[in-house]
Amino acid sequence: MRHASVFAAWCTPSSGLAGRVGALAFGLAAMPGLGNAGVHRHVDPVSGMVVINNIPPAAQAAPPAAQPAVSAQSPSFPSISAKRQQQMDAERRAILQEELGEEQRALAAASARRAASDVLARHIANVASLQRELAGLAGKSNN
Repeated sequence: MRHASVFAAWCTPSSGLAGRVGALAFGLAAMPGLGNAGVHRHVDPVSGMVVINNIPPAAQAAPPAAQPAVSAQSPSFPSISAKRQQQMDAERRAILQEELGEEQRALAAASARRAASDVLARHIANVASLQRELAGLAGKSNN
């Protein structure tokens, strides 16, 4: 029982970081088998990379079997009409255009008040990102 009282003393909040590190070391030392783990080296047959592990290659679990992807023709695959998709795309485009306008106004205001360079950079990046999103939508509607 002396070990339990030493462990409890090391775990008290007043013991500080050194006590907690000691408690961790004590706890790990008390766990059987952790210090006896072997090191195993093998070549992964899929990637060809050398793997160093504490689990022997034969004991490692086999990779899970690939699940068949749900195809767009599957009855369980959700689908919407072309008209509804166009409505959703138009709503998304309107939202992105509104956000772009707000971000451009915020950039102009930040420039006018001579904001820090990181603030300006963030606004510039946001404007560029929104413009890319809108360009992607424009390309999507052409397909």
